[in-house]
Amino acid sequence: MEKDCFTDMTIDNQLWEILNALDQNIGVTNPFADFHSSVDQSATSINTLTKVVYDAPSITNGITLVSNSRITFTQSGTYQILSALGFRNAGGGGSGTTVDVWLCKNLINYPNSTKKFDVDTNSPYASRVFIDIVNIVAGDFVEICWATDNTSILLEHQLATSLYPDIPSATLNAFRISQ
Repeated sequence: MEKDCFTDMTIDNQLWEILNALDQNIGVTNPFADFHSSVDQSATSINTLTKVVYDAPSITNGITLVSNSRITFTQSGTYQILSALGFRNAGGGGSGTTVDVWLCKNLINYPNSTKKFDVDTNSPYASRVFIDIVNIVAGDFVEICWATDNTSILLEHQLATSLYPDIPSATLNAFRISQ
């Protein structure tokens, strides 16, 4: 069985060093963060909001992780939120194949942010990248939410092998693009 690759969309440390050098040269500190999840995540029931959870951040400046799902901002501005999710249909849990993913800001569904796609048993791995641009006031938080019509569809983490590193079930990059 061939498996789709889950592309890790995190920004590497070298790029962060370049961004930080630019910030120092112009006297502006742009907030940024990189979060990932090293656990499997599943919906407890069909068609119910489930929040994506993350581990401690690998790199962050001015953006924090609260309660494992709330990406919280210390500075106002316009931010790009890039989320990569690795879904798998484990089979045996019903006939549904649909997943909906959307952004919540301060516990409110963010307008026009829902993406819908299928994860069927014939192609059980589906990696998706979502990009949203969000206006933030200091203290605001965002969460990535999802729902499915089949509880056998989950966000799957995979351990490293001798060939490749861990595959996170979810990654999230956030950075300010305008003040």
